[in-house]
Amino acid sequence: IATKADWDLLASKSAENSFSDKYFRLDADIDGVTTMVGDKKEIPFSGKIDGNGHTVTLNLSRTTEPSGDESLQGLALIHHAGDGLEIRNLTVDGTITTNCKFAAGFISYLHAGEANARKIIKITNSRSNVDIISNVDGDGTSAGFVGLSKNYVDMTFENCVFDGSFNAPKAKQLSGFVGYQQARVKTVIERSLFAPQSVDIAADGGNHYTFCRYA
Repeated sequence: IATKADWDLLASKSAENSFSDKYFRLDADIDGVTTMVGDKKEIPFSGKIDGNGHTVTLNLSRTTEPSGDESLQGLALIHHAGDGLEIRNLTVDGTITTNCKFAAGFISYLHAGEANARKIIKITNSRSNVDIISNVDGDGTSAGFVGLSKNYVDMTFENCVFDGSFNAPKAKQLSGFVGYQQARVKTVIERSLFAPQSVDIAADGGNHYTFCRYA
């Protein structure tokens, strides 16, 4: 993947294919990305992405809240993620502007596994430098890396950093790495750092977390 057109093609094809066990490598920085991979909830993206030291710069926005299914709300590099997803050696930069929950640099919505078939997600050697601009007044549940993880997921962050920013003066329930994870999620964070450039978030009863909410 070396151009915005290549990324847009992957996003389009991911509406038909989860790309489980498929490998994608970035060969250049990609600017102005406005499309999400895995945008179809019935087919969560499960491929492997090697950023190869490159940067994807996002320009994502959502001004209206989708009705009904909350999983449709999010904005991220990958909207719906599934079992086996791995991301490494990648920087995500740019801006996400939203009126909804589950905004995040890397993954918006991690779908649930099962008690005897837990889903495995790994993010290594990666950086989230996104500016999350949330106009939500109340529960904004968003984060630097993952917006929401449903039950029975094993999630690992290794050598990762969030050094972006939150511009969300009325939003509550924001986190550095994972916006919200359900009770049966296991998250391991190793040698990683929360070092935001700036944080403007609701202070009164905000219920914010440095790394994960309800880890």
